[in-house]
Amino acid sequence: MKNGYEELIMMRLYNHGLLHEGDRIGLSELLGIQAQFFSYANYAAKIRGIDLEKKDTLFKAWTLRGTMHVHNIKDHNIFIHKELLSKYIKGFWEDGDIVPGDRKNFFCREVVDCIKNGINKKSDIIAHCYEVGMNEYEKQELFNSWGGIPRYLVESGEIVLECMGETEYRIVPDIMRISLAEAELEQLRRYIKTYGPVTVYDMMYFFRWNKSKILNLLSDIDYCKMKVLGELFYYMDNSYSKLKSDSDMFVLSGFDPFIIGYEKRNSIIINEQNIRDIYLLQGVIRPTLFWNKRVVGVWWKAQKSITVKFFENIPEEIKKGFYRLLDRLLGDDALKYIEIEASK
Repeated sequence: MKNGYEELIMMRLYNHGLLHEGDRIGLSELLGIQAQFFSYANYAAKIRGIDLEKKDTLFKAWTLRGTMHVHNIKDHNIFIHKELLSKYIKGFWEDGDIVPGDRKNFFCREVVDCIKNGINKKSDIIAHCYEVGMNEYEKQELFNSWGGIPRYLVESGEIVLECMGETEYRIVPDIMRISLAEAELEQLRRYIKTYGPVTVYDMMYFFRWNKSKILNLLSDIDYCKMKVLGELFYYMDNSYSKLKSDSDMFVLSGFDPFIIGYEKRNSIIINEQNIRDIYLLQGVIRPTLFWNKRVVGVWWKAQKSITVKFFENIPEEIKKGFYRLLDRLLGDDALKYIEIEASK
């Protein structure tokens, strides 16, 4: 971790609702939670006191960075806006070599009609499509592992992908859709408010937008600026009078917003030598252990065992504190801990 960023880190913790037990933050402020591994999304939510059990208030979609996120349904138009179609879906829809466009349109209407008539489960919808003439060749394309026509209908704002249990859908609530420009401006405003203080490079990393686009959007946002060790950071004006933490020790989830919200190569809480222990080459971002304003280790669960790898020598009382936090997060006090000592 870089020295000189202590106050900035405390401001981030405060904005994320992590400093004090009573300070909670919602999905809306976080711009959703990355959820391709839903167990990690549940951990990230639990840490922040967010309830992911009320499925009628939630939806899942391929939104930020083209990855699966869980969002509050009231934010549907912020993420599923008028001009949203991912590069994958555009290619899928325009490519008529495997399944022609008229057949895709036909089965899209059948899917929507199924959901309107209470047939919500993906498996039941597929069974219905077979009944109305879909063959096995078409099924492999229309319901492929990348989303197929259900994803097209999600991204075009007709149906919603449910969050819990078996893959199910529902018709989108009556929410007014907004333009791409309006949606992106609101996303950036929320990002600066919750993830700030952030650099332009953090913004580019989080949204995968180029610098000129970021600077153009910033011209329509009210923000504050601060310089730390020559770097310019953006944040929203807030009351930072309570920057004393209830604890300096946090267990964070895999793909946790406090980790993936910032450009990793210039992180102020992660030593560059530890990046590959956190950001795996397979695309997984491991759960982390945060202490004394820096990431000091990672953890992962396999059945009843938790493997913990520390990046440095940690006092025994701090290790025990981490294990108590993990017991509470995972709801299990009978876990076996396997500890990988820090390299000498």
